[in-house]
Amino acid sequence: MKDLFDLTGRVSVITGSTKGIGKAMAEALAAFGSKVVISSRKADACDAVAASINESGGEAMAHPCHVGHKDQLERLVAATRERWGKIDNLEPVDCAGIAVYLASRAGSWTTGQTFTVDGGVLGCG
Repeated sequence: MKDLFDLTGRVSVITGSTKGIGKAMAEALAAFGSKVVISSRKADACDAVAASINESGGEAMAHPCHVGHKDQLERLVAATRERWGKIDNLEPVDCAGIAVYLASRAGSWTTGQTFTVDGGVLGCG
């Protein structure tokens, strides 16, 4: 089964990946060979999940990011590209607040629907 879903050499960025569905997704992607970027607002939580994946034989890096701030997303993309040269998969997890309307908060810049498009433009290619 692992050969069917082989992700060796791929790079995946998972927002909201320090607990719940996002964490499970990051662990599964790493188990199938993807290098994973663990991202949420809390640096210590990102570090803990990345360390756990690395200790389990996967390859992960931690990069805290608030998805409601475009400048932080740009730094997330830049850090990932600097380390691994590319982004193959962008996995925004609803738990990170992407599916809610972020523009209702001061300083927010997008909605969940446009994040996928903007995130793809910012992150992949």
